Amino acid sequence: MSKEMNFTSENKKCPQCSRELPSNANFCQKCGYSFSEESSQSISSASEWRQVKKRIKRQRQETQLEEKSIERTCPNCNAIIKSTVLEQCPLCMSELPPLPEIQKDNLDRMLFTGKKLVSEKELKIDKNKWSSGREVFNVILNSLLIFIFIIMAQFIFQIQGSLSEENARIISGVISLISIAALGVYPLIYIGVNHLNWNKIGFKSENTLILILIGLLTGIGLFFVEYGIEIILDFLPFYDPESLLGILFNEPVNLVDLTSINFPMRYLFYFLLLIAEIFEQFLFRGVVHNGIHDVLKKKDKSNPRFKAVLYTTLVYGLFYLLFYTSGYLFLINIGLSLVLGITYELSNRNLTIILSMKTIYVAISILAPFISFL
Repeated sequence: MSKEMNFTSENKKCPQCSRELPSNANFCQKCGYSFSEESSQSISSASEWRQVKKRIKRQRQETQLEEKSIERTCPNCNAIIKSTVLEQCPLCMSELPPLPEIQKDNLDRMLFTGKKLVSEKELKIDKNKWSSGREVFNVILNSLLIFIFIIMAQFIFQIQGSLSEENARIISGVISLISIAALGVYPLIYIGVNHLNWNKIGFKSENTLILILIGLLTGIGLFFVEYGIEIILDFLPFYDPESLLGILFNEPVNLVDLTSINFPMRYLFYFLLLIAEIFEQFLFRGVVHNGIHDVLKKKDKSNPRFKAVLYTTLVYGLFYLLFYTSGYLFLINIGLSLVLGITYELSNRNLTIILSMKTIYVAISILAPFISFL
């Protein structure tokens, strides 16, 4: 009798030919399949899995280190802030330690703004240029709110004032000039509080002396542009002066005749007029003009310079039409803003030339009543 092999429950089958083999067999007696290859494959798979686990663990540790590196502790209330956008503590409004610039550039998280998820980089404020239309709109809105608040104070004073008519007109004129000057206050506050660069609103240091001289010369031309527009409007037939069109385009009456008041008060008006003419440009050139240009250029729109001049001119004219209800002033301001916008763009949006133009423009406007041919 041939000797038969005894198999136990620990026997195994050949994966290639299904022959039953002892558990300690290293190869199949029928097909020659080597069990050492299977062992090496399982060892290889186990090694790969260990490498995957190590990689996952390393990535998790790097993420934890990265999150820990952006943690900032509020020096006032000890709150831990992980945002890469906030520069002030949301609890006590204290200034947070600065985040390294390299981390600001590399990190990009998604934040929920109440309507949609947006990237932190989209919310990041650019120190040199206007980042988005939302940023520009917020600055304009806050500036208008300050302006409206002062205008409301003027309106209340006119209703409840107990002064003489002449004194009431003088004070109303002062408040009106202060309200226009207030338009440029918030842009300056915004730049200062957020530690932004001043060239964002047009304060640049290049070619300062040359631009001042050019501004003084073009400021003279700016006055004669206004003078020419006034002459043209005076000759246009606006039908019945009592009609809506006639009233709209009728030359507005000045609140105060500066030649009729004493010199201390007259000097106050001259000073406020200069401040108003200069400060309003912080909003209309530094924010509106620069903002339109930067946003359009960021979106790769065509002709951002031309559109910035055109849109700012319309905004400037509509502002005075809305708050002073004078089509006459609207047309004059359209002409003035167009000249200012073109000059501003030719100077590479340097506010120095605009301030020089406005200074000489106000000086000539003050002297105009005393010059016979004007």
